[in-house]
Amino acid sequence: MDMKLRIYDKTGKTLEKTYTATQFDLMWGTMEDLVQCVDLDKVDDKAAVGGMILKLLPQLKPLLMQIFEGVTEEEIRRTKVSELVPIFIQASIPKSHRNAPPQCRPSGFPSAPHLQKVFQNMFHLSGVPITRL
Repeated sequence: MDMKLRIYDKTGKTLEKTYTATQFDLMWGTMEDLVQCVDLDKVDDKAAVGGMILKLLPQLKPLLMQIFEGVTEEEIRRTKVSELVPIFIQASIPKSHRNAPPQCRPSGFPSAPHLQKVFQNMFHLSGVPITRL
C-alpha cells in the first residue's frame, strides 16, 4: 500500500501537493530510537503521553524526510497530524509482520493493532483528532 503525505496551503484547507512512497524499509536503529520514546504501560496517562510526544517529535521530521524523497521541512510543517498516524504505523511495521503472531515477530516488536492503539491513545490524549486510520 502506498503511503501519501499531503501538503496543504498555510490555511490547511487547500491541498497543494502530495508525496507518495511505495515502499520504505525502516532501519532497526531508527525503530529502537522510536520505541525507546514510548512507554507502553503509560499510554493512558496524559502527563506521560505528553512527555512521550515531546521525545518523539524531534525524530519524526527526519523520518518523514527519509520516507518521502524531496519533501522539505517547510512542507512538513503544512501536513495534518491526523494524516501522519497511518504513515507512522505503515513505516514502523514491515508488511510481513503486520498481523503476525508474537512468536513470529522479533522480540519486543509490537503488533500492528497494538501499535495503532498506542498511536491513537497518544494522539487522542494530546487532543489531536484522528480522522484516517
